[in-house]
Amino acid sequence: MIQTSRRNAAQYANNGIETAVVGASPAQLVKLMFDELRSTLGTLQHCTTPERREMRSRLTSRAVSILYALLSSLDMEQGGKIAEDLSAIYDYCIRKLQSSVTAGDSNALTEVNAIIDEIASAWTEIMP
Repeated sequence: MIQTSRRNAAQYANNGIETAVVGASPAQLVKLMFDELRSTLGTLQHCTTPERREMRSRLTSRAVSILYALLSSLDMEQGGKIAEDLSAIYDYCIRKLQSSVTAGDSNALTEVNAIIDEIASAWTEIMP
């Protein structure tokens, strides 16, 4: 019964995300990626015990995938120095996340979370 409720809740959430994505502008899609990344990183910060290693690994993979999506969304020609800097920051965050999962380094995760929060907040402020 509980599994069915969880499955239904997950399906409802997925439908909501799909609906948001279909009608989103490119700027809104980036915001959606930041929202999902922040959510994933927040959940990841609570997966510090050895029993949650599998979940930590899965969430880290999800966060890294979102960072790669953000990285691939950069327009290096039109974005100039800002796009170059964001590319370097995303690459740094990917490396930190990957090392945090193998080393169990919660400080790296906290650092990545702070970096992404700052970029996501700035994106929300300048979004059309």
